[in-house]
Amino acid sequence: MLASAKVEDLYARLDQANFANRVNAQLLRELSEAMRLIVSEIAADQASRASEEKYIRAQALLVKVKAAMEA
Repeated sequence: MLASAKVEDLYARLDQANFANRVNAQLLRELSEAMRLIVSEIAADQASRASEEKYIRAQALLVKVKAAMEA
């Protein structure tokens, strides 16, 4: 009987470990998705800043061209 109780205990612990692994796998999937969103937001922010810098440079060039035309 002792061996049978030990086997039942091991199966119970195995079930608990299996459940914990499934929970951890789900958490890892959620973390991975969150990280993808963060990377996307960073990329969008960088693109936005680059676009803003190009606009500022274009405006500065336009001012120079207007000044040259008026001179």
